[in-house]
Amino acid sequence: MELRKRITIKFLTFLSILAAYLLVAFALIIYFSQSHTSNNSLEPSELLNALSMETVLNENTVSIPSDILQSVSKNKGWLQILDGTGNVIFNYDTPDDIQSSYAPGELLVYKKSPGTFGYQIYTWYREIGIQKITWVYAIPYNEQDAHKLINDPHTWIIIAGLSLVVTLVIAVIFGWRMGMPILYVLDWIENLANRIYREPANRKKPNYSRNSTNKWMQGPFRTYREIMHSMESLSNSLRENEEKKRQLENAKEEWIAGISHDMKTPLSSVRGYADLLSSGRYEFSQEQICEYSGIIGEKAAYMEELIEDLNLTYSLSNNALPFHFELHNIVELARRSVIDFINSGLIQGAQVHFENSEDDEIFCYIDTKRFKRAVDNILSNAAVHNESGTQISVSINTIRNTGTFPLAEIIIKDNGKGMDEQTQQHLFERYFRGANINDRSENSSGLGMAIAKQLIEAHNGSILVDSKLGIGTKFIIRLPKN
Repeated sequence: MELRKRITIKFLTFLSILAAYLLVAFALIIYFSQSHTSNNSLEPSELLNALSMETVLNENTVSIPSDILQSVSKNKGWLQILDGTGNVIFNYDTPDDIQSSYAPGELLVYKKSPGTFGYQIYTWYREIGIQKITWVYAIPYNEQDAHKLINDPHTWIIIAGLSLVVTLVIAVIFGWRMGMPILYVLDWIENLANRIYREPANRKKPNYSRNSTNKWMQGPFRTYREIMHSMESLSNSLRENEEKKRQLENAKEEWIAGISHDMKTPLSSVRGYADLLSSGRYEFSQEQICEYSGIIGEKAAYMEELIEDLNLTYSLSNNALPFHFELHNIVELARRSVIDFINSGLIQGAQVHFENSEDDEIFCYIDTKRFKRAVDNILSNAAVHNESGTQISVSINTIRNTGTFPLAEIIIKDNGKGMDEQTQQHLFERYFRGANINDRSENSSGLGMAIAKQLIEAHNGSILVDSKLGIGTKFIIRLPKN
């Protein structure tokens, strides 16, 4: 809304400037056209009418008030009064080369040809008593030309030309102020379409520091500052996403290579023992057959787990995994997960403790199978990636002062070797195995923690990790209570 308002104001401002110029231009034209008239006391028709009314004939003498005669002088004109026969009976400021009598129709010829006669002729006819009197008022033709400048087409051509030039200048300035940022944005968009995630370098832009908060606050870019900031933010986001995509592709390739290696190792064992048992060249005791079959089953289960993890994480990413949410006591479910984990034999010397300082019943809407899988993955991560004898604790409590509604909080922590900052940042990413993995985690698929995070978030919950090298790791799971 602010951007639209600024663009509207700027457009109206330039439009007002153009309108003001045109008004001033026409005002000057009118003033210029009236400037000569303003120096005259009367127009020709008014002057002649006044002369006819104020002229007094007394036998052979003619008298006219001096103030009216002064009006004739101000216009640089001259005056003649003719009797009924065309003879001049009165002259005022009449040049010596002007005739003293006129033939019938001669004045009409002079009026129609002022350029030939040299004067613009105005006449007035009136009867005084029994006498027929004609007043002749003349203005030099060049003076009349100046007086009628407004009617000269050349004047209008000059005025139109100047107006066009000024209008073009205003239009160019307006176009530059309004159009250059748009062209800049179009170039920027073209860069983004070509996967060049930076500002265009082929157009003039403000010379400000990259760290300046006023980068887009001056010049023609100020009007579009929100768009410029958005484009800058979009470029940075796309650049970061491109880098993350590249890192993800690298991690994916590494993961595929690792999974292929991990699959090849147990598959070799399965195939080797299967060929050995089926060859018929050897006789095996029942104990050996059970041992070899157990190894085959163990390796097959590991391969099955790898495939299941891969299918699960992609189903979660595509929202293709069905969930069945029901109201359950997560205290009991967490306790059961701990017991099952202890009985599974995966802890390899780790000590697992279950703690619950509050009620034995904390209810949440969960999918029991998926929720247990998330907890199992975190417990497995704590046991597999730490040394034997690591202490692992699981505790559950309620957070009531959240500002919205109570949350159930599950904390799984250990006193193991911990994780560095980079491992914590990428821990929940698919295919990530970490930089400080020991030999005990060689069967890791790199998907366990990503699956745990996806499952918790599918329950409208959140999962956080807090770890320090040499001190231990703490996972915090928070779910909305009933």
